Amino acid sequence: MRNEKTNRHKRKKTSRRTWKLISLALLCVVLALAAALVWLTLRDRLGTAVLQPSPVEMTAAPAQDPTEKAHKATFAAPAQQPIVLYADDGESVTVPAGPEIPGYTFLYWVDAAGNAERRQSVTVYEDLTYLGQYAVAFRDESRSAEHSPYLSLDESGLFHPNSPVTRGETVMALFQLLDINGVGSGYFADVSRDDAVYTAAATLKDLGLIEGEYLHAEDPMTYGELFRLLARLFPAASAEGSFDAVAPDSPYYPSFCLAYERGWLTDSVVSPYDGVSRRAFVRLFNSLTGRGGTSHDSALLTGTIADVGLSDADFSAIAEAVIRHDCAYGDGAERWTSSTPAALLDSGLFFSGMELRAIKDDGSPAVSESYAGLQFDESGVETTGDAALDALVRARLSELVDPAAMTREEMLETVYYSVANDSNYLRAEIYAVGETGWEITEATRMLSTGKGNCYSYAATFWALARGIGYDAVCYSGTVGNHYNPHGWVEITLDDVPYIYDPTLQYEQWYGPGTHTYENFFQKTYESVSGWGYTRG
Repeated sequence: MRNEKTNRHKRKKTSRRTWKLISLALLCVVLALAAALVWLTLRDRLGTAVLQPSPVEMTAAPAQDPTEKAHKATFAAPAQQPIVLYADDGESVTVPAGPEIPGYTFLYWVDAAGNAERRQSVTVYEDLTYLGQYAVAFRDESRSAEHSPYLSLDESGLFHPNSPVTRGETVMALFQLLDINGVGSGYFADVSRDDAVYTAAATLKDLGLIEGEYLHAEDPMTYGELFRLLARLFPAASAEGSFDAVAPDSPYYPSFCLAYERGWLTDSVVSPYDGVSRRAFVRLFNSLTGRGGTSHDSALLTGTIADVGLSDADFSAIAEAVIRHDCAYGDGAERWTSSTPAALLDSGLFFSGMELRAIKDDGSPAVSESYAGLQFDESGVETTGDAALDALVRARLSELVDPAAMTREEMLETVYYSVANDSNYLRAEIYAVGETGWEITEATRMLSTGKGNCYSYAATFWALARGIGYDAVCYSGTVGNHYNPHGWVEITLDDVPYIYDPTLQYEQWYGPGTHTYENFFQKTYESVSGWGYTRG
Protein backbone atom coordinates (compact mmCIF):
# COMPACT_ATOMS: atom_id res chain seq x y z
CA MET A 1 0.00 0.00 0.00
CA ARG A 2 2.73 2.22 1.10
CA ASN A 3 4.67 1.39 -2.08
CA GLU A 4 1.67 2.22 -4.19
CA LYS A 5 1.44 5.67 -2.63
CA THR A 6 5.09 6.13 -3.07
CA ASN A 7 4.85 5.28 -6.76
CA ARG A 8 1.90 7.65 -7.33
CA HIS A 9 3.90 10.38 -5.63
CA LYS A 10 6.88 9.77 -7.91
CA ARG A 11 4.71 9.82 -11.01
CA LYS A 12 3.18 13.18 -10.07
CA LYS A 13 6.60 14.61 -9.28
CA THR A 14 7.98 13.44 -12.58
CA SER A 15 4.96 14.88 -14.41
CA ARG A 16 5.38 18.27 -12.78
CA ARG A 17 9.09 18.27 -13.64
CA THR A 18 8.31 17.42 -17.23
CA TRP A 19 5.83 20.33 -17.58
CA LYS A 20 8.31 22.62 -15.95
CA LEU A 21 10.91 21.58 -18.51
CA ILE A 22 8.43 21.97 -21.35
CA SER A 23 7.36 25.38 -20.05
CA LEU A 24 10.98 26.41 -19.66
CA ALA A 25 11.75 25.26 -23.19
CA LEU A 26 8.72 27.14 -24.54
CA LEU A 27 9.81 30.23 -22.65
CA CYS A 28 13.31 29.94 -24.12
CA VAL A 29 11.88 29.61 -27.59
CA VAL A 30 9.67 32.63 -27.03
CA LEU A 31 12.61 34.64 -25.66
CA ALA A 32 14.80 33.52 -28.56
CA LEU A 33 12.17 34.55 -31.07
CA ALA A 34 11.71 37.85 -29.30
CA ALA A 35 15.46 38.40 -29.26
CA ALA A 36 15.71 37.52 -32.93
CA LEU A 37 12.90 39.90 -33.75
CA VAL A 38 14.61 42.67 -31.78
CA TRP A 39 17.92 41.99 -33.57
CA LEU A 40 16.36 42.02 -36.99
CA THR A 41 14.62 45.30 -36.22
CA LEU A 42 17.81 46.88 -34.93
CA ARG A 43 19.80 45.58 -37.87
CA ASP A 44 17.34 47.01 -40.38
CA ARG A 45 17.39 50.34 -38.63
CA LEU A 46 21.18 50.42 -38.51
CA GLY A 47 21.41 49.45 -42.18
CA THR A 48 18.93 52.14 -43.22
CA ALA A 49 20.88 54.79 -41.34
CA VAL A 50 24.01 54.01 -43.40
CA LEU A 51 22.39 53.87 -46.86
CA GLN A 52 20.01 56.79 -46.62
CA PRO A 53 20.40 60.35 -45.39
CA SER A 54 18.78 61.37 -42.21
CA PRO A 55 15.34 62.91 -42.50
CA VAL A 56 16.98 66.36 -42.33
CA GLU A 57 19.43 65.52 -45.09
CA MET A 58 16.72 64.11 -47.36
CA THR A 59 14.68 67.32 -47.34
CA ALA A 60 15.92 69.71 -50.16
CA ALA A 61 16.00 73.44 -49.48
CA PRO A 62 13.09 75.14 -51.30
CA ALA A 63 14.17 76.88 -54.64
CA GLN A 64 14.32 80.65 -54.45
CA ASP A 65 11.66 82.39 -56.55
CA PRO A 66 13.68 84.49 -59.09
CA THR A 67 11.18 87.32 -58.71
CA GLU A 68 12.25 87.59 -55.06
CA LYS A 69 15.79 88.58 -56.06
CA ALA A 70 16.85 92.15 -55.46
CA HIS A 71 16.88 93.45 -59.04
CA LYS A 72 15.62 92.77 -62.52
CA ALA A 73 16.87 93.57 -66.02
CA THR A 74 14.13 94.13 -68.59
CA PHE A 75 14.80 93.84 -72.33
CA ALA A 76 11.89 95.24 -74.35
CA ALA A 77 11.34 95.18 -78.12
CA PRO A 78 8.46 96.69 -80.13
CA ALA A 79 5.30 94.53 -80.11
CA GLN A 80 7.18 91.73 -78.35
CA GLN A 81 6.88 90.12 -74.91
CA PRO A 82 9.59 91.71 -72.72
CA ILE A 83 12.47 89.50 -71.60
CA VAL A 84 12.90 89.89 -67.81
CA LEU A 85 15.96 88.55 -65.99
CA TYR A 86 16.45 88.65 -62.18
CA ALA A 87 19.64 89.00 -60.16
CA ASP A 88 20.91 89.98 -56.73
CA ASP A 89 23.52 92.67 -56.16
CA GLY A 90 26.73 91.86 -58.04
CA GLU A 91 25.27 89.01 -60.04
CA SER A 92 25.54 88.97 -63.84
CA VAL A 93 22.88 88.31 -66.43
CA THR A 94 23.48 87.27 -70.02
CA VAL A 95 22.34 89.84 -72.56
CA PRO A 96 19.75 88.05 -74.72
CA ALA A 97 19.60 88.06 -78.50
CA GLY A 98 17.14 90.53 -79.94
CA PRO A 99 13.75 89.08 -80.90
CA GLU A 100 13.25 88.65 -84.63
CA ILE A 101 10.75 91.06 -86.19
CA PRO A 102 9.88 90.41 -89.85
CA GLY A 103 11.04 93.21 -92.12
CA TYR A 104 13.51 94.61 -89.58
CA THR A 105 17.10 94.01 -88.52
CA PHE A 106 17.99 93.95 -84.82
CA LEU A 107 20.90 96.31 -84.17
CA TYR A 108 21.55 96.36 -80.41
CA TRP A 109 20.00 97.10 -77.00
CA VAL A 110 20.22 100.60 -75.55
CA ASP A 111 20.03 101.51 -71.87
CA ALA A 112 17.88 104.23 -70.36
CA ALA A 113 20.49 106.84 -71.28
CA GLY A 114 20.47 105.75 -74.92
CA ASN A 115 23.87 104.06 -74.79
CA ALA A 116 24.31 100.93 -76.90
CA GLU A 117 24.90 97.77 -74.87
CA ARG A 118 27.25 95.53 -76.83
CA ARG A 119 28.57 93.33 -73.98
CA GLN A 120 27.62 89.66 -73.69
CA SER A 121 26.70 90.02 -70.01
CA VAL A 122 26.08 92.81 -67.50
CA THR A 123 26.55 92.95 -63.71
CA VAL A 124 23.42 94.08 -61.89
CA TYR A 125 23.35 96.51 -58.96
CA GLU A 126 19.94 98.06 -59.68
CA ASP A 127 16.92 97.57 -61.86
CA LEU A 128 17.89 97.94 -65.53
CA THR A 129 15.81 98.60 -68.64
CA TYR A 130 16.94 98.12 -72.22
CA LEU A 131 15.13 98.88 -75.47
CA GLY A 132 15.81 96.98 -78.68
CA GLN A 133 16.98 99.09 -81.59
CA TYR A 134 15.83 97.94 -85.03
CA ALA A 135 16.35 99.15 -88.60
CA VAL A 136 14.23 98.54 -91.64
CA ALA A 137 15.64 95.51 -93.47
CA PHE A 138 16.24 94.99 -97.16
CA ARG A 139 13.62 92.85 -98.83
CA ASP A 140 14.81 89.31 -99.41
CA GLU A 141 14.27 88.87 -103.12
CA SER A 142 16.15 85.58 -103.38
CA ARG A 143 12.84 83.77 -103.89
CA SER A 144 10.68 86.55 -105.27
CA ALA A 145 8.76 85.77 -108.46
CA GLU A 146 9.13 89.31 -109.79
CA HIS A 147 12.02 91.75 -109.70
CA SER A 148 11.30 95.40 -110.38
CA PRO A 149 14.03 97.77 -111.56
CA TYR A 150 15.65 100.06 -109.02
CA LEU A 151 17.85 102.00 -111.47
CA SER A 152 17.07 103.05 -115.03
CA LEU A 153 18.58 103.49 -118.47
CA ASP A 154 18.65 106.95 -119.99
CA GLU A 155 16.63 108.00 -123.03
CA SER A 156 19.27 106.54 -125.36
CA GLY A 157 19.23 103.16 -123.65
CA LEU A 158 22.53 103.80 -121.86
CA PHE A 159 23.39 102.72 -118.32
CA HIS A 160 26.69 104.64 -117.92
CA PRO A 161 28.28 101.87 -115.83
CA ASN A 162 31.43 103.79 -114.96
CA SER A 163 29.74 107.04 -114.02
CA PRO A 164 29.01 107.72 -110.35
CA VAL A 165 25.55 106.96 -109.04
CA THR A 166 23.85 110.09 -107.69
CA ARG A 167 22.54 110.72 -104.20
CA GLY A 168 19.01 110.91 -105.58
CA GLU A 169 19.35 107.56 -107.37
CA THR A 170 20.69 106.00 -104.18
CA VAL A 171 17.77 107.27 -102.12
CA MET A 172 15.21 105.99 -104.63
CA ALA A 173 16.94 102.59 -104.88
CA LEU A 174 16.90 102.23 -101.09
CA PHE A 175 13.24 103.15 -100.93
CA GLN A 176 12.50 100.56 -103.62
CA LEU A 177 14.47 97.75 -101.96
CA LEU A 178 13.73 98.26 -98.25
CA ASP A 179 10.70 96.72 -96.55
CA ILE A 180 8.98 100.07 -96.03
CA ASN A 181 5.30 100.71 -95.48
CA GLY A 182 3.79 104.18 -95.48
CA VAL A 183 5.02 107.51 -96.75
CA GLY A 184 7.14 109.91 -94.74
CA SER A 185 6.99 113.66 -94.48
CA GLY A 186 10.66 114.55 -94.06
CA TYR A 187 11.63 117.92 -95.52
CA PHE A 188 14.54 118.93 -97.76
CA ALA A 189 14.86 122.51 -98.92
CA ASP A 190 15.97 121.44 -102.40
CA VAL A 191 13.30 118.75 -102.97
CA SER A 192 9.76 119.67 -104.01
CA ARG A 193 6.70 117.45 -104.07
CA ASP A 194 6.92 117.30 -107.86
CA ASP A 195 10.40 115.78 -107.81
CA ALA A 196 10.68 112.06 -108.54
CA VAL A 197 12.82 111.61 -105.44
CA TYR A 198 10.37 113.33 -103.06
CA THR A 199 8.55 110.31 -101.57
CA ALA A 200 11.73 108.28 -101.14
CA ALA A 201 13.66 111.17 -99.59
CA ALA A 202 10.85 112.17 -97.22
CA THR A 203 10.35 108.59 -96.01
CA LEU A 204 14.04 107.83 -95.51
CA LYS A 205 14.50 111.08 -93.60
CA ASP A 206 11.63 110.15 -91.24
CA LEU A 207 13.34 106.80 -90.67
CA GLY A 208 16.57 108.57 -89.73
CA LEU A 209 18.51 107.08 -92.62
CA ILE A 210 19.31 110.42 -94.25
CA GLU A 211 19.52 113.80 -92.63
CA GLY A 212 20.35 117.43 -93.24
CA GLU A 213 18.50 120.37 -94.75
CA TYR A 214 19.56 119.68 -98.35
CA LEU A 215 19.59 116.41 -100.27
CA HIS A 216 21.80 117.48 -103.22
CA ALA A 217 20.15 114.80 -105.32
CA GLU A 218 22.33 115.34 -108.40
CA ASP A 219 25.65 115.10 -106.56
CA PRO A 220 27.65 111.87 -106.78
CA MET A 221 27.19 109.41 -103.92
CA THR A 222 30.57 108.79 -102.27
CA TYR A 223 31.73 105.60 -100.60
CA GLY A 224 31.92 107.39 -97.26
CA GLU A 225 28.31 108.56 -97.38
CA LEU A 226 27.00 105.25 -98.77
CA PHE A 227 28.68 103.14 -96.10
CA ARG A 228 27.54 105.50 -93.32
CA LEU A 229 23.99 105.26 -94.64
CA LEU A 230 24.09 101.44 -94.80
CA ALA A 231 25.64 101.27 -91.33
CA ARG A 232 22.32 102.52 -89.95
CA LEU A 233 20.70 99.32 -91.26
CA PHE A 234 23.15 96.76 -89.85
CA PRO A 235 24.78 95.93 -86.49
CA ALA A 236 28.20 97.49 -85.99
CA ALA A 237 31.35 95.65 -87.05
CA SER A 238 32.77 93.24 -84.48
CA ALA A 239 36.40 93.98 -85.38
CA GLU A 240 38.52 96.87 -86.58
CA GLY A 241 40.17 97.11 -90.00
CA SER A 242 43.04 98.91 -91.68
CA PHE A 243 42.48 101.27 -94.62
CA ASP A 244 44.90 103.37 -96.63
CA ALA A 245 42.59 106.39 -96.88
CA VAL A 246 40.58 106.14 -93.62
CA ALA A 247 42.23 106.77 -90.27
CA PRO A 248 40.81 105.26 -87.03
CA ASP A 249 39.72 108.73 -85.87
CA SER A 250 37.83 109.44 -89.11
CA PRO A 251 34.03 109.69 -88.83
CA TYR A 252 33.92 107.18 -91.71
CA TYR A 253 36.06 104.58 -89.93
CA PRO A 254 33.27 102.55 -88.20
CA SER A 255 31.25 102.25 -91.40
CA PHE A 256 34.34 101.22 -93.39
CA CYS A 257 35.01 98.49 -90.82
CA LEU A 258 31.44 97.29 -91.29
CA ALA A 259 31.80 97.41 -95.09
CA TYR A 260 34.99 95.36 -94.94
CA GLU A 261 33.52 92.82 -92.49
CA ARG A 262 30.43 92.28 -94.65
CA GLY A 263 32.34 92.07 -97.92
CA TRP A 264 31.04 95.31 -99.41
CA LEU A 265 34.59 96.62 -99.62
CA THR A 266 37.52 94.56 -100.89
CA ASP A 267 39.95 97.33 -101.86
CA SER A 268 41.69 98.98 -98.91
CA VAL A 269 42.79 101.99 -100.99
CA VAL A 270 39.24 103.23 -101.61
CA SER A 271 38.74 106.75 -100.29
CA PRO A 272 35.52 107.82 -98.56
CA TYR A 273 35.46 110.72 -101.00
CA ASP A 274 35.54 108.53 -104.12
CA GLY A 275 32.31 108.37 -106.10
CA VAL A 276 30.53 105.00 -106.27
CA SER A 277 30.23 103.85 -109.87
CA ARG A 278 26.86 102.61 -111.06
CA ARG A 279 28.58 99.32 -111.86
CA ALA A 280 29.79 98.86 -108.27
CA PHE A 281 26.44 100.07 -106.91
CA VAL A 282 24.38 97.33 -108.59
CA ARG A 283 26.83 94.63 -107.52
CA LEU A 284 26.41 95.71 -103.90
CA PHE A 285 22.65 96.21 -103.91
CA ASN A 286 21.95 92.93 -105.72
CA SER A 287 23.94 91.22 -102.98
CA LEU A 288 22.04 93.00 -100.21
CA THR A 289 18.69 91.82 -101.57
CA GLY A 290 19.66 88.32 -102.72
CA ARG A 291 19.25 89.01 -106.43
CA GLY A 292 21.30 86.43 -108.24
CA GLY A 293 21.10 87.57 -111.82
CA THR A 294 21.27 85.17 -114.72
CA SER A 295 23.54 84.43 -117.61
CA HIS A 296 22.35 85.84 -120.92
CA ASP A 297 23.41 84.52 -124.30
CA SER A 298 20.80 86.61 -126.10
CA ALA A 299 19.60 90.20 -125.90
CA LEU A 300 15.96 89.16 -126.37
CA LEU A 301 15.15 89.06 -122.62
CA THR A 302 16.95 92.29 -121.83
CA GLY A 303 16.78 94.37 -124.97
CA THR A 304 19.81 96.52 -125.67
CA ILE A 305 21.76 98.12 -122.88
CA ALA A 306 23.56 100.37 -125.30
CA ASP A 307 26.83 100.72 -123.42
CA VAL A 308 27.14 97.34 -121.66
CA GLY A 309 28.02 94.34 -123.82
CA LEU A 310 26.78 90.81 -123.23
CA SER A 311 30.36 89.78 -122.54
CA ASP A 312 30.73 92.37 -119.76
CA ALA A 313 31.30 90.65 -116.41
CA ASP A 314 28.62 92.87 -114.86
CA PHE A 315 26.01 92.59 -117.60
CA SER A 316 23.75 90.26 -115.57
CA ALA A 317 24.05 92.43 -112.45
CA ILE A 318 23.16 95.54 -114.44
CA ALA A 319 20.25 93.81 -116.19
CA GLU A 320 18.94 92.79 -112.74
CA ALA A 321 18.89 96.43 -111.73
CA VAL A 322 17.27 98.00 -114.80
CA ILE A 323 15.02 95.39 -116.47
CA ARG A 324 11.72 94.27 -114.92
CA HIS A 325 11.53 90.49 -115.06
CA ASP A 326 9.72 87.47 -113.73
CA CYS A 327 11.91 84.69 -112.43
CA ALA A 328 12.00 81.15 -111.11
CA TYR A 329 14.61 79.31 -109.08
CA GLY A 330 16.27 75.95 -109.34
CA ASP A 331 19.54 74.52 -108.02
CA GLY A 332 20.04 77.74 -106.08
CA ALA A 333 20.11 79.89 -109.23
CA GLU A 334 17.73 82.47 -110.62
CA ARG A 335 16.28 82.00 -114.10
CA TRP A 336 14.39 84.71 -115.97
CA THR A 337 11.05 83.46 -117.34
CA SER A 338 9.77 86.68 -118.90
CA SER A 339 10.65 90.34 -118.90
CA THR A 340 9.86 93.84 -120.09
CA PRO A 341 13.02 94.38 -122.12
CA ALA A 342 14.56 97.65 -123.19
CA ALA A 343 14.37 98.53 -126.88
CA LEU A 344 16.34 96.16 -129.09
CA LEU A 345 18.41 98.54 -131.19
CA ASP A 346 19.29 97.89 -134.82
CA SER A 347 22.92 97.27 -135.66
CA GLY A 348 24.97 100.23 -136.81
CA LEU A 349 26.23 103.57 -135.55
CA PHE A 350 24.17 105.98 -133.45
CA PHE A 351 24.67 109.16 -131.47
CA SER A 352 23.98 109.79 -127.82
CA GLY A 353 24.40 113.53 -127.63
CA MET A 354 27.76 114.05 -129.34
CA GLU A 355 29.02 110.59 -128.38
CA LEU A 356 29.18 108.14 -131.27
CA ARG A 357 28.31 104.54 -130.36
CA ALA A 358 27.74 101.29 -132.24
CA ILE A 359 25.48 98.25 -132.01
CA LYS A 360 26.89 95.03 -133.42
CA ASP A 361 24.98 92.44 -135.45
CA ASP A 362 24.17 90.39 -132.32
CA GLY A 363 22.35 93.37 -130.77
CA SER A 364 25.06 94.14 -128.22
CA PRO A 365 27.09 97.35 -128.13
CA ALA A 366 30.68 97.68 -129.29
CA VAL A 367 32.64 98.15 -126.07
CA SER A 368 36.44 98.11 -125.85
CA GLU A 369 36.65 96.88 -129.43
CA SER A 370 36.60 97.99 -133.05
CA TYR A 371 33.55 98.19 -135.29
CA ALA A 372 33.25 99.54 -138.84
CA GLY A 373 36.91 100.54 -138.73
CA LEU A 374 36.41 102.68 -135.61
CA GLN A 375 37.59 102.04 -132.07
CA PHE A 376 35.20 102.16 -129.10
CA ASP A 377 36.35 102.59 -125.51
CA GLU A 378 35.30 100.82 -122.32
CA SER A 379 32.18 102.98 -122.17
CA GLY A 380 31.23 102.16 -125.76
CA VAL A 381 32.13 105.61 -127.12
CA GLU A 382 34.22 106.16 -130.28
CA THR A 383 37.74 107.14 -129.35
CA THR A 384 40.92 108.39 -131.00
CA GLY A 385 42.84 106.53 -128.33
CA ASP A 386 43.57 109.71 -126.40
CA ALA A 387 41.08 111.01 -123.81
CA ALA A 388 42.26 114.63 -124.03
CA LEU A 389 41.89 114.67 -127.80
CA ASP A 390 38.49 112.95 -127.53
CA ALA A 391 37.28 115.82 -125.35
CA LEU A 392 38.57 118.41 -127.86
CA VAL A 393 36.91 116.57 -130.75
CA ARG A 394 33.51 116.35 -129.08
CA ALA A 395 33.67 119.99 -128.01
CA ARG A 396 34.44 121.07 -131.58
CA LEU A 397 31.75 118.82 -133.07
CA SER A 398 29.16 120.23 -130.68
CA GLU A 399 29.90 123.68 -132.17
CA LEU A 400 29.67 122.52 -135.78
CA VAL A 401 27.04 119.81 -136.22
CA ASP A 402 23.73 118.50 -134.90
CA PRO A 403 23.34 114.73 -135.36
CA ALA A 404 19.60 114.97 -134.75
CA ALA A 405 19.10 117.44 -137.63
CA MET A 406 21.87 116.64 -140.13
CA THR A 407 22.81 113.63 -142.21
CA ARG A 408 26.28 112.18 -141.81
CA GLU A 409 27.18 113.44 -145.28
CA GLU A 410 26.15 116.96 -144.30
CA MET A 411 28.16 116.72 -141.11
CA LEU A 412 31.23 115.47 -142.99
CA GLU A 413 31.15 118.38 -145.43
CA THR A 414 30.63 120.84 -142.60
CA VAL A 415 33.63 119.70 -140.57
CA TYR A 416 35.86 119.55 -143.69
CA TYR A 417 35.25 123.13 -144.71
CA SER A 418 35.56 124.26 -141.10
CA VAL A 419 39.06 122.79 -140.85
CA ALA A 420 40.04 124.34 -144.18
CA ASN A 421 38.50 127.74 -143.49
CA ASP A 422 38.83 128.30 -139.75
CA SER A 423 42.48 127.35 -139.21
CA ASN A 424 45.73 129.15 -139.94
CA TYR A 425 48.79 127.68 -141.55
CA LEU A 426 51.91 127.44 -139.41
CA ARG A 427 55.20 125.86 -140.43
CA ALA A 428 55.85 122.89 -138.16
CA GLU A 429 57.30 119.41 -138.05
CA ILE A 430 57.54 117.36 -141.25
CA TYR A 431 57.10 113.59 -141.18
CA ALA A 432 58.77 111.01 -143.35
CA VAL A 433 56.91 109.41 -146.22
CA GLY A 434 54.87 106.49 -144.90
CA GLU A 435 55.35 107.53 -141.28
CA THR A 436 52.34 106.97 -138.97
CA GLY A 437 51.43 107.71 -135.35
CA TRP A 438 51.49 111.50 -135.67
CA GLU A 439 47.72 111.97 -135.88
CA ILE A 440 47.00 112.53 -132.20
CA THR A 441 49.86 115.00 -131.73
CA GLU A 442 48.94 117.09 -134.74
CA ALA A 443 45.16 117.05 -134.17
CA THR A 444 45.69 118.12 -130.57
CA ARG A 445 47.98 120.95 -131.74
CA MET A 446 45.43 122.43 -134.14
CA LEU A 447 42.31 121.90 -131.99
CA SER A 448 44.12 123.59 -129.10
CA THR A 449 45.74 126.49 -131.00
CA GLY A 450 43.91 126.80 -134.31
CA LYS A 451 47.23 126.60 -136.14
CA GLY A 452 49.35 123.97 -137.85
CA ASN A 453 50.81 122.64 -141.09
CA CYS A 454 49.42 120.12 -143.57
CA TYR A 455 49.78 117.26 -141.10
CA SER A 456 47.80 119.24 -138.52
CA TYR A 457 45.03 119.99 -141.03
CA ALA A 458 44.84 116.34 -142.05
CA ALA A 459 44.91 115.00 -138.50
CA THR A 460 42.21 117.40 -137.34
CA PHE A 461 39.86 116.41 -140.12
CA TRP A 462 40.76 112.75 -139.46
CA ALA A 463 39.72 113.05 -135.80
CA LEU A 464 36.49 114.95 -136.54
CA ALA A 465 35.49 112.61 -139.36
CA ARG A 466 35.98 109.55 -137.21
CA GLY A 467 33.95 111.28 -134.48
CA ILE A 468 30.92 111.29 -136.80
CA GLY A 469 31.43 107.71 -137.98
CA TYR A 470 33.80 107.72 -140.97
CA ASP A 471 36.74 105.32 -141.16
CA ALA A 472 39.19 108.07 -142.03
CA VAL A 473 42.91 107.32 -142.52
CA CYS A 474 45.80 109.79 -142.52
CA TYR A 475 48.67 109.51 -145.02
CA SER A 476 52.14 111.01 -144.96
CA GLY A 477 53.39 111.09 -148.54
CA THR A 478 54.25 113.58 -151.25
CA VAL A 479 52.35 115.84 -153.63
CA GLY A 480 53.26 117.75 -156.77
CA ASN A 481 56.00 117.40 -159.34
CA HIS A 482 58.66 118.21 -156.78
CA TYR A 483 57.43 115.49 -154.41
CA ASN A 484 56.85 117.91 -151.59
CA PRO A 485 56.20 116.22 -148.16
CA HIS A 486 52.49 116.33 -147.51
CA GLY A 487 49.73 114.91 -145.33
CA TRP A 488 46.10 114.28 -146.28
CA VAL A 489 43.10 112.08 -145.41
CA GLU A 490 41.57 109.17 -147.26
CA ILE A 491 38.07 107.74 -146.75
CA THR A 492 36.85 104.70 -148.67
CA LEU A 493 33.19 104.78 -149.70
CA ASP A 494 31.61 101.90 -151.61
CA ASP A 495 35.10 100.44 -152.14
CA VAL A 496 36.36 103.67 -153.73
CA PRO A 497 39.14 105.61 -151.91
CA TYR A 498 38.56 109.36 -151.82
CA ILE A 499 40.99 112.18 -151.03
CA TYR A 500 40.10 114.88 -148.47
CA ASP A 501 42.83 117.54 -148.41
CA PRO A 502 41.90 120.56 -146.26
CA THR A 503 45.44 121.99 -146.60
CA LEU A 504 45.27 122.37 -150.38
CA GLN A 505 41.70 123.60 -149.96
CA TYR A 506 43.09 126.33 -147.67
CA GLU A 507 45.84 127.18 -150.12
CA GLN A 508 43.36 127.42 -152.99
CA TRP A 509 41.42 129.98 -150.97
CA TYR A 510 44.23 131.83 -149.24
CA GLY A 511 47.43 130.88 -151.10
CA PRO A 512 49.43 133.01 -153.52
CA GLY A 513 47.21 131.98 -156.46
CA THR A 514 49.86 129.91 -158.28
CA HIS A 515 47.37 127.07 -158.84
CA THR A 516 44.12 126.90 -160.70
CA TYR A 517 41.26 126.76 -158.17
CA GLU A 518 40.19 123.23 -157.34
CA ASN A 519 38.01 121.67 -154.64
CA PHE A 520 39.71 118.92 -152.67
CA PHE A 521 36.65 117.56 -150.84
CA GLN A 522 35.98 113.90 -151.65
CA LYS A 523 38.10 113.54 -154.81
CA THR A 524 39.23 110.32 -156.46
CA TYR A 525 42.92 109.98 -157.13
CA GLU A 526 42.18 109.93 -160.84
CA SER A 527 40.29 113.22 -160.73
CA VAL A 528 43.29 115.03 -159.22
CA SER A 529 45.97 113.07 -161.01
CA GLY A 530 47.72 116.29 -161.98
CA TRP A 531 48.60 116.90 -158.36
CA GLY A 532 50.71 113.78 -158.16
CA TYR A 533 49.66 112.33 -154.82
CA THR A 534 52.10 109.64 -153.67
CA ARG A 535 51.34 107.62 -150.55
CA GLY A 536 54.89 106.29 -150.29
